[in-house]
Amino acid sequence: MKQHYYGWLTWLLFSWCGLVSAAEDEWLQQRWQFQEAVSALQAEDIERFTTLQQGLGDYPIAHYLQYFYLRDHLDTVDPAQIQTFLTQHPDSPVSALLRRSWLNTLAKQNNWPLYLSTYTPQNSVSLQCLYLQAKLSTQTDVQSIAEPALALWTVGKSQPNVCDPIFDYLYQENLITSERRFERVRLMLQAGELRLAAWLAKPLSTEQRAIVTQWQQMHEAPENSLNSAQGADSTLYREMLQYGLMRLARTNAAAAYGAWQSLQKRYAFSTEQQNDISAEIAVRAEWQELPEAASWLMALKPAARSERVWRTHLQLLLRQQDWASVLKVMALLPKEVQELEVWRYWQARAAGQQQQATVARAIYLELAKQRSYYGFLAADHLKQSYKFNEETTVIADADQSAVLKSAAVIRARELFFTNFITEARREWNDALEQLSNVQQKKAAAALASQWGWHDRAIVTAAKSGDYNNLSIRFPTPHYDAVLTYATQHELPYPWVYAIIRQESAFQADARSVSNALGLMQLLPATAKEVAGRYDIALNGESSILTPDINIQLGTGYLHHLMERFDNNIILSTAAYNAGPSRSIRWRKEFGCLPTDVFVELIPFQQTRDYVQNILAYMPIFEYRLLGSPEVQRLNLDGIVMNTDCPVANVAL
Repeated sequence: MKQHYYGWLTWLLFSWCGLVSAAEDEWLQQRWQFQEAVSALQAEDIERFTTLQQGLGDYPIAHYLQYFYLRDHLDTVDPAQIQTFLTQHPDSPVSALLRRSWLNTLAKQNNWPLYLSTYTPQNSVSLQCLYLQAKLSTQTDVQSIAEPALALWTVGKSQPNVCDPIFDYLYQENLITSERRFERVRLMLQAGELRLAAWLAKPLSTEQRAIVTQWQQMHEAPENSLNSAQGADSTLYREMLQYGLMRLARTNAAAAYGAWQSLQKRYAFSTEQQNDISAEIAVRAEWQELPEAASWLMALKPAARSERVWRTHLQLLLRQQDWASVLKVMALLPKEVQELEVWRYWQARAAGQQQQATVARAIYLELAKQRSYYGFLAADHLKQSYKFNEETTVIADADQSAVLKSAAVIRARELFFTNFITEARREWNDALEQLSNVQQKKAAAALASQWGWHDRAIVTAAKSGDYNNLSIRFPTPHYDAVLTYATQHELPYPWVYAIIRQESAFQADARSVSNALGLMQLLPATAKEVAGRYDIALNGESSILTPDINIQLGTGYLHHLMERFDNNIILSTAAYNAGPSRSIRWRKEFGCLPTDVFVELIPFQQTRDYVQNILAYMPIFEYRLLGSPEVQRLNLDGIVMNTDCPVANVAL
């Protein structure tokens, strides 16, 4: 291991030297000067900032300094400066950002004439409403306001408060008719916005308000409301019944099924409604482990059988170990679904259990050619080496030259090298849209990988279809930290790399919607807990985002999970994604089944995909690190999920 470690460091050193020499040498000074200018701006040393800015000349990202200045001084800057910037840099990603910020500032200042002259079509509902308000306030083209204002009003949710002035205009002009009001109420009811719907329905007729009241009752007590349903057959009433049936099915699929059997005889539900309701009840029945679930799923019409339905049916049969029925269901699948790896694998498993060894082996042989979770499982069944199918991408000089000449690529590179990663990512995404063909995108992925910008390289390789370039798609940066902390916590370092790859694709500044941070996507509370356990000093979120600390914290948490789950890597992986309590529950529910079945029965698709990806990535990273296809097998039949079973997990 030590020999491999130092060999890797030697490779890294030479690669980095090559990277630096390949960079535009004349811009090394400008990069430093650019960063110094930003520091001066942050310190409000405008004189030094201006001097440094003026000295940058035609440096590709020099205009970003002007953007930073304008963005931070919107309340005091001369509007002409902003307009000049927007005119000079119409295609820059920051121009769109600056325009949005400037429009919001102008609205706060009630500077509606300038708002109108600055506005370009926006996706933001708030800015669209403010644009209509600007027209109204300046009495500019007022006759064009009504149609877009009505479109913004007629939605099934509350709109931003800045839209109120144009909505008031609609009311004043008597454009909100009873029919339009009721249409919005209907949209709100369908979206579950019941309180808002009730408020909006107050001016409506008694009959229309009664519908809202009934819908509220359907929401609060669906079973009672469905069983007492006596309304006239109408489109809206059927929509309400569908809402109630779907809601009831979530908690009591048996009751929903009973109500559905009665209601569909009395109301003319559309074919689509019938399929959606029947599928929802059948799927929920399986999740609730009702004995009738199998027959309800089997009775669904072909049009009702979505991917969700098929996978749910498969999970039911696997939980029951009903291998004969797995083969029967396979025959019902559309051809394109039958060819998916998941179904091919379980067809082979079922065939093997049904003494159809020749059929099973033939399928395994085809699957084992794939570099994937099911491909590796198939190879395990055959006791074959894994196929990694690695290919080196050949890039033509013309394609590389075209990428290197792209102004957006150059700007992205300079922003990346000066550590303005968010801005660099915007430029890169714009650059990809401008590249004319797949080969140029492959060249771009290779360049990003050479620069050490691994998250963009991974994304770009995927967009170009360059799936077999493993050095780009499965890089091994932060090797010293991964090796050090994985060894310290007695973790397989391919597992740590697989977690990082799945969680962030090596994007060090990654931040999820739930505020999970960094390479290993740690919640601040989890990071703080692990830091306390291992006496790791933290200084806010910036510490958690630091790669070395993030890996130290992430591996510490993985060690904690492995201790909690008796070194079971599958349960620990699932817990890392979905939380320890769910892994505990799943071990109790499915832990006595074969391990590949356990993985397939994970109820959350996100977690099921997560676990399967991690298991597939581990051999790939081991292959990348060692350079040999003779890697440690997944060997799922050797992983006991629950030691309390009467008989240990049934072997594959």
